[in-house]
Amino acid sequence: MVGEKAVVKGDIICASCDFWGKIDGNFYVKDTLSLKAGCTVDGDLHVKRLCVELDAKFNGNCRMIAEGEFDKLVAGVTGVPAPTKQQ
Repeated sequence: MVGEKAVVKGDIICASCDFWGKIDGNFYVKDTLSLKAGCTVDGDLHVKRLCVELDAKFNGNCRMIAEGEFDKLVAGVTGVPAPTKQQ
């Protein structure tokens, strides 16, 4: 959860998020992002599922990702290699 008084400058990488605050950056969300009424997003969304309430503000692009894409995307952003599956 990110509260209504929060101001984030940078990217958020997480499993799921309920977002009320303000962000100048991108979201990388493995499962569900909920943009709550009154929030402001200036950046791109890379999410599996998206819920946007009335009065949420979003300025950017949205890309819906498949389940397996998250690790590869995050590795590209952070420079940390995606975990490999062991047989």
